[in-house]
Amino acid sequence: MTKVILLTFGVLGWAWFEMSGGADFQPGQNGVTLLAAAPVVQTERETPIKPVVERVARADTTSAPLTGLTPPKLEQVIAASVVVEQTPVIAPAQEQVAALDNPIVQTDAVIEVAAPKVDYRQVTGSRVNLRGGPGTGFDVVTQLLRGEEVEILESEGDGWVKLRALDGNDIGWMAESFLKAVN
Repeated sequence: MTKVILLTFGVLGWAWFEMSGGADFQPGQNGVTLLAAAPVVQTERETPIKPVVERVARADTTSAPLTGLTPPKLEQVIAASVVVEQTPVIAPAQEQVAALDNPIVQTDAVIEVAAPKVDYRQVTGSRVNLRGGPGTGFDVVTQLLRGEEVEILESEGDGWVKLRALDGNDIGWMAESFLKAVN
């Protein structure tokens, strides 16, 4: 590598020597001749530019005084500004309850809705990229290390899953082959 660098500098030095005149170089006026600069002519505009000033119309407050008005009482102000809406709660019919996605268990008059099952997995690779989208063409958001737990947010079955890292709360996409189910 050192020989290549030295050879490159040697070729560049030889090229500089030859292009500057070589052995026939005569010191003196060998530079570039500058042409006389054109004089700068200042011209006046025919019409000067005027700044645009926006005018705001204001209401005329001098014509009629406000008389005969009394300030409202505090109770009237509160009643006018706060509206309480009461909605009756209606228990859903059995058909509607059965149509829900979550499994439902009914005991005595209490309806319990089971929480959706959360899919937790562990990273199996030593250092795996978490990307901004489902594919290697997307930017890397961060890297997760082996053993870190993640929560699966979306899995479409195409080999990529959208997940949230439990340690840093980073959200991104990872290849599903780098994940295993947590016991």
